Amino acid sequence: MQPTRRAQELSLPGIRVTDRWFVVGQRKFDVTELQNLRTVRGSHHPLAVRAGICALLAVAGIGVFFDRLEPVGFVGLTVAALLLAATAVAVAWRNPRSYEMWAEYRGLSVQLYYCDNERRYNAVSRAVIRARERAYLADSPVADQYPAAAAQAAWFTQAA
Repeated sequence: MQPTRRAQELSLPGIRVTDRWFVVGQRKFDVTELQNLRTVRGSHHPLAVRAGICALLAVAGIGVFFDRLEPVGFVGLTVAALLLAATAVAVAWRNPRSYEMWAEYRGLSVQLYYCDNERRYNAVSRAVIRARERAYLADSPVADQYPAAAAQAAWFTQAA
């Protein structure tokens, strides 16, 4: 799944970033209206959270009832705590937290995009940031006064 890049564009399946628009599925955002662009990590998988809490409770049970436990109960709680901890780690490893792109768009805080793949998310977020830079550069008064400087800045933004 290689992104196709034209002069100023990123196009992936379901995602398109141009100098003016950020399109995700059926939703379309004007890049000049995106404010306070930020990345947020999604939550852990619910099974990983629950298994981790149960493992902590098992360890707490060992600590609280240590003097009253028979050896079989101590071994049973220890094995249960280890199995629950291993389950929590395995589920968290197999289901990584998602990356979410949020922004203020027309007065609302909106989730623009989310992805589990870090490389793909970074490619999309860089494309959105560059599109915003190009859109602001094209709308700035400097572009009218100093066209050579604006062209050089646009080239630098494209090359970076």
